[in-house]
Amino acid sequence: MPIDETERKRRRDLVHAHMAAENAHDLEAILATFSAGASGLLNQLPIAGDEAIRQAHVLLGLSSAPGALLGTRIVPEREHISDDEIIVEGRVFTQHVGPFFGLAPTNAQVELFYTAVYRFDADGKLASEHVKMDLGPLDARWKPFA
Repeated sequence: MPIDETERKRRRDLVHAHMAAENAHDLEAILATFSAGASGLLNQLPIAGDEAIRQAHVLLGLSSAPGALLGTRIVPEREHISDDEIIVEGRVFTQHVGPFFGLAPTNAQVELFYTAVYRFDADGKLASEHVKMDLGPLDARWKPFA
């Protein structure tokens, strides 16, 4: 269903508030952007419900609690807006300090490219966040174009 410019701006502002909360490592503010029963995907792995969304953000170093990544900073570079979703492309800068999907910590500072797709519910909150992230730099064996 088509949306008007007011709704487009409100959705864009919500996504920007979500990313600002992630960069502030404010887990409660992050969770406040999601609707009840929201879901997500991280590289096609399902994240369903408030607790799973909380744990995923902790794992990614987006809270004050210890996770696999530390000091995570999200840098959005491009955004694409349609009537159904907002897609953000960007980079994540972080330090790999704990096990992450079977990858042993390297303690290296890394740059990870990502694409995030945000969908919205009828009440104006995030219904879902689907993230695809290049995890190659987290693997100690990773050598770009070597």
